[in-house]
Amino acid sequence: MFFLLMSMMMLASMLREGSAINCALYDSNMGATFDLREAVKGASELNYQVTDGNIPCTGVVEKNYTYYFNVCGVVTAGLPSSCRQVKDLNVAGALQVDLDLGSNPPVPDCRVVGEYTNNKFEIRPLDNTDPTKGLQLEYEGGEKCTHGGYRTFNIDMPCADRLNPRPSSAYELKHCAYTTTIPSIYGCPKECPVANNRHLCGGHGECSYDTDIQSARCFCFKGWTGDDCNDKYKAVKASFVPRRDILACLPQC
Repeated sequence: MFFLLMSMMMLASMLREGSAINCALYDSNMGATFDLREAVKGASELNYQVTDGNIPCTGVVEKNYTYYFNVCGVVTAGLPSSCRQVKDLNVAGALQVDLDLGSNPPVPDCRVVGEYTNNKFEIRPLDNTDPTKGLQLEYEGGEKCTHGGYRTFNIDMPCADRLNPRPSSAYELKHCAYTTTIPSIYGCPKECPVANNRHLCGGHGECSYDTDIQSARCFCFKGWTGDDCNDKYKAVKASFVPRRDILACLPQC
């Protein structure tokens, strides 16, 4: 029943905002295109989930929150019961849950920290000079913060040779601005292929930006070639065969 409810909410979100958001197929207009479709959670799939931690080397102990979110979409299944009645849940791209509320047992507190809507969502390269570094997804329009401003949620997706996207960390790097990091091949441009051995650039090269052709591509290690760097380089031995016409002109002994 809950899966059906989430499917209806996702459909309502599309109808409300239109289907203009096409985050899953992104063109940087820098010779690097991205396909995140397999990273998007469907309505019946569990959300991405990550619990943040204390930022190292600071004098402040940050509060721990758990985040439920989607990539290029609204939140899906597996939400705590306290989140199911949250206002604007049908357009929420990310939720923040606080379990430390002093009650015993604690009662979860759930807040929208970012919306997946046309005017509240943005996707862009992590590095404006090098799109092979990865992508950043920004969800704005979260609930109002205690000390002013509104909550935002960022997904940093650096390009990495990892097929299974999993959040590795989450921090509140700025007041009410929460960032999670997901190293993944989905942060890599399609111009750097995953070879049939299921490794980025075949595991025999690096995805980087070619400034000469202004495009992303695989730069192969020594001994490897091909668009995906998965073909062994075979050196062709040069052979010398004297030409008859040249021999005819040589002085005879």
